[in-house]
Amino acid sequence: IESYYRRAKTFLTDNIYEIESMSLQEFKERLKVEIFSTADTTNLKKATRVIKKLNGSSLTEFAQRKIDRLRIAKKNGNADVIEQSLRRLYAFSGREHLNFADVDISFLKDFHAYCQSRGNKPNTVSIYLRPIKTLFREAIAEGEIPTILNPFEGGKFKIPKSRTKNRALRKDDIIALRNLELETGSAIWKARAYFLFMFNCRGMNFIDLVKLKKSQLKDVQLDNDGKIIQAKLTYSRTKLGEQKSMNMRLSVEALQILNYFISNASE
Repeated sequence: IESYYRRAKTFLTDNIYEIESMSLQEFKERLKVEIFSTADTTNLKKATRVIKKLNGSSLTEFAQRKIDRLRIAKKNGNADVIEQSLRRLYAFSGREHLNFADVDISFLKDFHAYCQSRGNKPNTVSIYLRPIKTLFREAIAEGEIPTILNPFEGGKFKIPKSRTKNRALRKDDIIALRNLELETGSAIWKARAYFLFMFNCRGMNFIDLVKLKKSQLKDVQLDNDGKIIQAKLTYSRTKLGEQKSMNMRLSVEALQILNYFISNASE
């Protein structure tokens, strides 16, 4: 008791001017931290403990405001992802309301263990936590919480990563896909056409397919019916940050697909 009393007296002496501007709650929390801290407790840890006690910013309410904005913007998929993450946190914690200060490093480690006990893979845990990490970053940017409350800051808690083994289709699979009898122009026929075009273009990403323009076709030669019989294609791979340029002569199959969509541009 005498030791606690000395610590309290030292705190009062060292902070005599600051105390005047403190609220009763802040004074109480800072005094408790000073009294019960050990010699190994850093000033940063002390400050963090006080802020966690004093900051009552609601993660639940902040998330709901973002969800509402996404719904208004018709971005329902993004809103659903956040709601799914929150439901998992609520199920784990047994609560239906969480403050930012509640979700600290210990909370996240326990949540990770909880997910593992349910058989969730690292990729699943990552899907749950990435929206939460984004909410913390946006709350800091909007002045809702201080950076010190962010458990993801500076690698304090790292979201687990999954390693997906690369898988390749066999040649027989590609041939079987080509030979499927599908109604020309149907949705599934077009899906196969997109895939085969990307396959013929050195494994083009779908986003690069969507962004293609006629101006990217070079050395184009047409037949008497106006169909392309020869052409080169140039594009930059978005996945590589627009740094690697791809140049290729289009195959017969790619030209057939291209000619179909040019002839049926209204579709």
